[in-house]
Amino acid sequence: MKEKLVSDDIVNGLVEARLQEEDCKKDLFLDGFPRTVAQAEELDKILAKSDREIEKVIALEVSDEEIIERITGRRVSKKTGKIYHIKYNPPVDEKSRRFGTKSRR
Repeated sequence: MKEKLVSDDIVNGLVEARLQEEDCKKDLFLDGFPRTVAQAEELDKILAKSDREIEKVIALEVSDEEIIERITGRRVSKKTGKIYHIKYNPPVDEKSRRFGTKSRR
């Protein structure tokens, strides 16, 4: 079964609903949204409805090599289902294998 991304309509609707909540009326921080031009255009429309606009944007510059390392190092633990990184945050059983010690079970 091929995994599919959540549609822009659903994501935009969730964001719009969340922005209506009391704790988001004054200040908010969006991490990882918008991801597409269409989402950015819709965000402008959503904010305009409540007479708001984007005040600041933080852009992180990361080398292609770093991005590739971070993406290719991601794993899902068969035991717990948790997502981890083999270099930056390996599960205990992975750490044990790397350092030549037995994992505790």
